[in-house]
Formats: sequence, structure tokens, C-alpha cells
Amino acid sequence: MGKGIYLQEQTDSDYTILYAGLDGHSQVLWKRGSSPGHSLDYPIPSPDGRYLAFTIVTYESNAWLVENF
Repeated sequence: MGKGIYLQEQTDSDYTILYAGLDGHSQVLWKRGSSPGHSLDYPIPSPDGRYLAFTIVTYESNAWLVENF
């Protein structure tokens, strides 16, 4: 892709990973709808620049109400 930086954006409705070149042009590389309990972290390019690794962290929790225990 050349010289530039990878950016991540999280909103209430989606996650986006962008590539912004030093020449001022940008390109959306990946976009996905978000959901509660998820977060997008750390886009890291491979040494040859052909691949991009990132994590999507999922959080889950449960609550129980026990009556007359």
C-alpha cells in the first residue's frame, strides 16, 4: 500500500479500519456492525504489508436472581 498509517474507529453502530496514506488519501479496509460487549483492538500490519491482524474482544456476563434460597 505504500507509506501511511492504519486507523481504527468505533461508533455505537459499527467498527471501521482505515488506511490513511501520507499523500492524504484514505481507504476503508474493513467495516462491521458493532454490538454491545465487543471492542476492536490493535490493527497491526505484517512485515511485508500484505496482511493486517487485529482482535475483536467479546465480553459476556450473566446475572441470576435466586429467590427463597
